[in-house]
Amino acid sequence: MKRLENSYFKYSTLNQNMINSLLCNTLWHARVDTLNDPFELNFKFKADIPKDRNKLAELLEKVDYFVKPELRAEEKEAFMHGLISGMDHEINCALKDKVQEAENSLRTAIENQRYFICSLSGKYDEPLMWSHYANGMQGICIGYDKVKLHESDLKFEAVEYQPDIYEIDFVETYLKHKYEKDTYDFSPLLSISKVKHSRWEYELEVRSIRVPTSDERNRLGASENLQKNTIKSIIFGSKISSNDLDTLKHLAKHLNIPLFKASPDHNKFAVTIEPFNS
Repeated sequence: MKRLENSYFKYSTLNQNMINSLLCNTLWHARVDTLNDPFELNFKFKADIPKDRNKLAELLEKVDYFVKPELRAEEKEAFMHGLISGMDHEINCALKDKVQEAENSLRTAIENQRYFICSLSGKYDEPLMWSHYANGMQGICIGYDKVKLHESDLKFEAVEYQPDIYEIDFVETYLKHKYEKDTYDFSPLLSISKVKHSRWEYELEVRSIRVPTSDERNRLGASENLQKNTIKSIIFGSKISSNDLDTLKHLAKHLNIPLFKASPDHNKFAVTIEPFNS
């Protein structure tokens, strides 16, 4: 159906927040730690530790593996002697602990950024989405015009689905963060927020991601204003309550937005969409 083309979609229940969003023509961006995927911002460091002994010793010095500044020369010499003497296992275990400590430190720093994320879908007839996010077809699915979203200064990008944990470079990322501290630019790490496990692939998700200001980081999210006519369509599930349908019809009439009805096709295990004329 033409009205549903060139759109991204938001599945939801018809709650007060969604009604306010429709009336105010806004789109909510939720703080990342309030999202439903427990593996948001999941990553690990690449195994890029140098194998060359001198380079390894240089790296360990940078990450404060040799903890006593006045004894660093002696500690490095003992480290090199340990490698030469066949203590690779002990040193590798200690190094693994140091990398884990660095990973935990960087993970905490990234989580503290508390990105604001708006998730939409490229599909309006996905049965699992109607089940999981629209309360078993008792809710709705809102269509947003892609061009109008762009004109609203919202950049939606496709989520990348992969079976393995997202990897980032340990040496480059951790050391840069360590030495730049409060001036470190986290924006290159936004890509972590655009990767999810393959099991979520059915969602065909796109995301708008915003870095909150320091004053916003304790908020649960923020509403972004939309251009006029960004909302193109509203689809309601076949199990919607009569009260919610009445509310939705009044909203659609007031906002001049066409309504569609989603119904299960039991012969095909699919969802069919039809125009609704009250």
